[in-house]
Amino acid sequence: MNMPSIPLYIFGSSGHAREIAAYFRLLNAQRPIIFVDQKVESGDCVSVHEYRRRIQNGEPGESILGSGRCEVRRRMLAEMLPPYATIVHPSAVILGEIGPGCVIAPNAVIAPNARLDGHVLVNYNATVGHDTRVGMLSVIGPTSAIGGFCILEEGVYVGAGAVIRERLIIHAGAIVGMGAVVTRETLANSIVAGVPAREMEPRPGKRRWL
Repeated sequence: MNMPSIPLYIFGSSGHAREIAAYFRLLNAQRPIIFVDQKVESGDCVSVHEYRRRIQNGEPGESILGSGRCEVRRRMLAEMLPPYATIVHPSAVILGEIGPGCVIAPNAVIAPNARLDGHVLVNYNATVGHDTRVGMLSVIGPTSAIGGFCILEEGVYVGAGAVIRERLIIHAGAIVGMGAVVTRETLANSIVAGVPAREMEPRPGKRRWL
């Protein structure tokens, strides 16, 4: 089968998923795009059950995550089947290594010797510094900047406009708030915000999200 006829399955059908679809159309205008959603089924959207039926029956297709929230992305990945697509906007600068399932948005920069594990989202105008490693399922928000020689473990969320100083470890599941300036190592599953960033306590009964 010719590549133009192989569909891209995007998990999710909301704004972020539609944004990824727009990036993909710049690169592959002829390939069909199908959204995968538990609650919606229409002409361009199928259920998870139908998606899995198609792939398990040998129908061709590539899959990619269509959410910008780490906990949602993790749940989606549990339903996805390989092969995984990788989408890099034409204006992005890639000088490092990116894994399967990554999305690199307009004007993002992946510096030399940086490495992104699978299913990482780097949003527009964000910079991942040289020799930095970004763990699987992490999300790097718009206009954020990560210094060189950093380690972001699995499932880290970096909010829009945040800055992370060089040579820091951001442990798994940490959330860095919008506009934060991180100057020291963060704990796993912590929330940090402010200038300089400090750890915050979530309110009782509230989601750990900024």
